[in-house]
Amino acid sequence: MFRTMVRGLLAAFLVLPGLVLAADVSKDAVLAKAKVVQNKLEIVNTQWYDIYVQGNVPGAADAAVLVKAAQQALAVADFGTASFLLDQANAKLDVTQKAAVPPGWMVPNPLSADPSIMGNIHKATLDELKLVELYGTPRYNTWFQFSGKGDDGNLYGLYACVNHHGTGKAQPRVMFAISSNAWKVPLRVLDLMVVPERKDLPTELVWEAKDGAKEFSWTIKKESTTVRYKDPTLTVNLTLPTEYSFWYNRGIQPAEVLPGGQTAGFEQPGKATGTLSFDGKPVKVSGHGEFENYFVKGAGYREVLLKYGNEWWVAFTADQVSGLVFEGIAYKDAGLYIGGKYVIPSEFSITPIEAKKSFVIKAKTTAGDLELKFNFWGTNPALYEYWGTMEGTLAGKPLTNGYAWIEHVPSGGVDLTGPTSKKAMAPAN
Repeated sequence: MFRTMVRGLLAAFLVLPGLVLAADVSKDAVLAKAKVVQNKLEIVNTQWYDIYVQGNVPGAADAAVLVKAAQQALAVADFGTASFLLDQANAKLDVTQKAAVPPGWMVPNPLSADPSIMGNIHKATLDELKLVELYGTPRYNTWFQFSGKGDDGNLYGLYACVNHHGTGKAQPRVMFAISSNAWKVPLRVLDLMVVPERKDLPTELVWEAKDGAKEFSWTIKKESTTVRYKDPTLTVNLTLPTEYSFWYNRGIQPAEVLPGGQTAGFEQPGKATGTLSFDGKPVKVSGHGEFENYFVKGAGYREVLLKYGNEWWVAFTADQVSGLVFEGIAYKDAGLYIGGKYVIPSEFSITPIEAKKSFVIKAKTTAGDLELKFNFWGTNPALYEYWGTMEGTLAGKPLTNGYAWIEHVPSGGVDLTGPTSKKAMAPAN
């Protein structure tokens, strides 16, 4: 009966006269195959790969049906049938078609130029950090993140954000959250539902907010940024020295990083340190920090990103290197800081390992080949954010104390970020 059903199922996908299902496949072999094919399907379904390089997978839905049937075969110990179904699913997943770049979009390609040409890359000044408009482009947000380890042996993540959403002024809700792999519920969202107060001082910019028992402050200087938070059970004090600035499109801005709009701005990754206190018990932490200043004009930034997807915004820090790799649709950009020098890769590639958990980035640089493996333990699905650890090599030498953060937005996602949220437009391809 089950084999008759399988033959009918396969007939819907392909023509196989004289189909013979193997009966001598071991349980362990087919379970291993199932794990590989299931992960491959999840990578495709979550778009945990570079869809504008590797292409879309038109047979993904058919593959999902075959995988489900294979699981049913496994449940009745029909390993030969399960193995055959998994092979058919895998074949479907190997067939790709090119993902179409948005019509009329002339994709900037900052990695195509000589890596020694710095363009307008420079350390951001305090005046630039204070701007609500850069090169005629309004500020979208001011964002801080941390991913690292405590002296208690646990891993921690944290983010803070003052939103402008292109309006020229701060919006209600200071985003703030903290995370640990040691907690039963890894993420605690502690947003302050108020408009923060801005203080412009000669040597710094300060944002302050208070919402009931929650207090937040953010001090921004040319050479560093410090985030502080306090409530009855938690105190946070984290500082990121900002040694350099990554500028989109080598600082030749504004640039049409996403179709139909202008983008300007810079990122400041590096090593952050500080103290987290839980019920009065301090934990010293160190790891990756990142300070974002992002400006967007024109077509709705979030809507366009959600429509076309393939965003890989990857910021990372190790003892030997820090940097940012960015891909949005088909636009690619990257900047690294190695031994006190700014380095622009000539190319990079993204290879998935496990869906929503791990992948590898390989990059060619004048300082040697860079290979990074990322493993993520924390996430906020509403923001498409992930944080975790990183390992790898630079010029064949191992990296140490690596931590990272990514934002990965797929095509056809949904915006759940707050008052400006709206369902994404239909996918383009």
